[in-house]
Amino acid sequence: MKFTHVLLAILFTTIVGYNQSYASEVPDSTGVKAVQSGVSVPKFTYQFSGRVHKSLMMVNDGGGSLEGPYVMDSDQSPSRLKLLVQNRDSSPFFLGANIEVGLHSKRPTHISQEQANPEAVIRIMASELTFGHEKYGYIDLGIGLTSSTMFLESDLSGIANSNLLTVGLASQGLYFRDRETGELSDTQIVDYYYTPGRMLITDRIRYRSPILFDGFQIQGGVATDGKWDAAARYFKTFEHWDFRSYVSYEHTPSVAFSGRGVLGLSAKHHASGLSVSSLFSKAGATENNRNPNSYIIRLGLERNWWKYGSTSFTIDYGEGRDIRTYHDKIESVGAFVQQKITPLNFDVYAGFRKYTVYSPEENLLPIQTATLGMIFIF
Repeated sequence: MKFTHVLLAILFTTIVGYNQSYASEVPDSTGVKAVQSGVSVPKFTYQFSGRVHKSLMMVNDGGGSLEGPYVMDSDQSPSRLKLLVQNRDSSPFFLGANIEVGLHSKRPTHISQEQANPEAVIRIMASELTFGHEKYGYIDLGIGLTSSTMFLESDLSGIANSNLLTVGLASQGLYFRDRETGELSDTQIVDYYYTPGRMLITDRIRYRSPILFDGFQIQGGVATDGKWDAAARYFKTFEHWDFRSYVSYEHTPSVAFSGRGVLGLSAKHHASGLSVSSLFSKAGATENNRNPNSYIIRLGLERNWWKYGSTSFTIDYGEGRDIRTYHDKIESVGAFVQQKITPLNFDVYAGFRKYTVYSPEENLLPIQTATLGMIFIF
């Protein structure tokens, strides 16, 4: 916490201490004189940025009427403030700090049919120091993304900001209805579609190699409570294609899972804008020795029909088995469209998703969601 307080103090000084200047107006640090003659003071750049991401969601849970509208700060790419500090001299050594503060007036995790207006949440999404060498790699220390969190970069459809391949993020808190009674059950979307069986943002120390062999990189990290993960990626841009692949493993990412492996494969054709993005996952459960598995495949089309920004269309299908109990099955199907307005750093999107659960222990009605969202980046 003391480390986080220091970094937040830097953020406050940068925003307020320079007469509320914008990032481009922050005084140049090269004006600082060395305290001791002959000692070179490192030169640093300061980049302040942010994002506002609001979404509006209507829900059909089978209860006979539409629920909502729910107004949310999306968890797909949350509203946030970010400060990035890094050295800018020609030395091969690198030193930097990254602070990201997530701002949720209403977080999807806390929104449900019974709670439409949860309390606001402010959370530390990143508070880390990075140091290393361009030849030997980099070490990230503090709160941040884990090594296995590669799906953020693997979606080539053009809508990753509004709807990631982890489809449960948009509406985690919603409850399924019991098919027989019509009443809300105790089962939420998060229980099947965004389980705690993955490492995402946590306190960790992570090593990242430099980019090897023109596109290959390895990562590995140790997190709190004895958790660890590792990943290898190969991201390559060819003349006509973008290609991305990775494999990752998480050891004891949660109490319910002993381990979890993920394979990601994606490709995009430059001229046509057609893409396919996919994830395949298999885990080991600590209860009943189950081996939950799932996959999702997304087809996308991104075209520059309008001079102000690209238009993206996607459709995806996902399936999972043995997620909570033996012989259960989940399905998800979604369709989205997103329009970028590049001169304004503004995106608008709309989409539909259906969540269906087949379980020998629960008889649940499907949930359908319709979402309208807007993203502004500064």
